[in-house]
Order: sequence, then C-alpha cells, then structure tokens
Amino acid sequence: MGFSGGGSNTLKPHKHSSAVQDGSPLNMVNVTEGSLNAGDMVFSDGNALQRLAVGLAAQQLKVNAGATAPEWFTPVAGGASTAQYIQTSGHFTTNSVVLVDITNYSITLPTTTAASDDCLCLLSYAVTISGGSDAILMALTKDTTVLINQTTAPPVLDENTVGAFQFITDSDGDTLKAQTSTAGGNTMTFRIYAGNNPCLSAFAV
Repeated sequence: MGFSGGGSNTLKPHKHSSAVQDGSPLNMVNVTEGSLNAGDMVFSDGNALQRLAVGLAAQQLKVNAGATAPEWFTPVAGGASTAQYIQTSGHFTTNSVVLVDITNYSITLPTTTAASDDCLCLLSYAVTISGGSDAILMALTKDTTVLINQTTAPPVLDENTVGAFQFITDSDGDTLKAQTSTAGGNTMTFRIYAGNNPCLSAFAV
C-alpha cells in the first residue's frame, strides 16, 4: 500500500488481503482473524457468524428457547435416583396387633431436584399366619406416617400368600419402611422362599 506523490497524502487504490474482508469462504481450521478467546465457539445467526464466549466449568450447551442459537446453562445436580432392599434369606415373625417395623425393611428415600419432586415406592411380599381365621396388615410408612396399608384375610390368606402395593410420595430423603401387624395376635411370618424375594424399592420420578 502506498501514498500518492506531491504531498497530497492520498491513498492509492489498494486491497486488504483477508478472507473475511474479501468475502471469501472461511477455512475454519486455525482461523485467527476473528476476535476469539480460548474456548469460544462460533455459530451462524443465519446472516453472519457470531461468537459464543466459553462457558463456566461444569456448564453444558443447549439450544435457546427460540431455537435460534446455542447457549450455556448450569445443570441442576440431583441426588440418588433409587433406593432398594431385597431380602434373600431369613424370615420375620411377629404376633403384634399394632404395626411394627419389619427387620431390615427400611430405606432412605431418594432426593431429586426434578420438577415433579416425586418418588414411587413399591413393596412386594409373601406372608403366612398360624391362626386360620386371623388377618395380616401390611403397611408402607414414611417416618411415622402410614402412607398406604393392605389387609389380607381368609379365605384369601393361606400358605405363602403374596402381595404388592405402591405409593407416590415426595423425594425428600425421609425414611421409608415396611411394617406389619396381625388382627388377632396369632404369629405371622414374613417369608422368603424359592422363587420369591420380597423387595422394598423407591424410585425418583
């Protein structure tokens, strides 16, 4: 590039050799003509290239609400999504006429920051009782509050009677436990046998 003579300081016709200024396509490998910093991203708005500054550590990329451009967001960390206890051996017996905790059937409910903030709780079991005319009450209890209960009585109740029920509650880290009692004080057995493994589960949904 030079100047005209005669002291006029007028620029001679000239051209900057630059792919960006010449209107040529960019080879994006090792481009240094943009004002980019380490980690920045380049995207098109449909008319021109735009710069998206690098996000913060642990941020993730998503499409904006208008579906027109990428943007960074900070994901919300959730807690454990499931909790489960599966019994594989041993029996539990009681003749209590008020609800008592079944040994080992106590889990901590998952916690979650999902919009639903719900937890699906399930209990499967097999029971029997010594008194032919007695009934068994099974319950899911959260801390000290009974969420749901189910009574099994003759003629349904017999050797190795199986059952299951479920309930949706808050995913708040409280204690969920299975409880049982009898109606008439006869000895009931919460049983384990081949092909049936009682299970207490909770799933954040």
